Amino acid sequence: MSTVHLQKRITPFTPYLKDNNKFILGLKNVFSEQECQDLIKRSEQHIYEAALVNFGGGYVIDKTVRDSGRVMLDDHSFAAEIYGRVRCWLPQKIVGHTLSGVNERLRFLRYDVSQQFAPHYDGNFERPDGSEISFVTIQVQR
Repeated sequence: MSTVHLQKRITPFTPYLKDNNKFILGLKNVFSEQECQDLIKRSEQHIYEAALVNFGGGYVIDKTVRDSGRVMLDDHSFAAEIYGRVRCWLPQKIVGHTLSGVNERLRFLRYDVSQQFAPHYDGNFERPDGSEISFVTIQVQR
């Protein structure tokens, strides 16, 4: 499916910018129902492990804060595909930095009925060489 065709069906909701460094934007229909099913199947080829919580630079399991499962996959080409579909909806600059793409580390989260992740702000990821830092989180929901 072409990026142009997708941009016509994608619809934004809940735009929010707080303190000029926390950007939230919901986008519906970034992926078709079939694409979502394919992503779920792909993630389920791996073992969902307990999702960790970052407490001051250290990662721990704390089920009072977060008790979901998570699979992490690195996929440069799929990250580029996501970027192509959503970049026209994202700010080109945030906190003085220019938007450059989507991080290739894809995180698949699974929440069963009673599971939760307490309200929080996502942290930033910075590449070890300092060449890139994240300021935007993209969540895909089906």
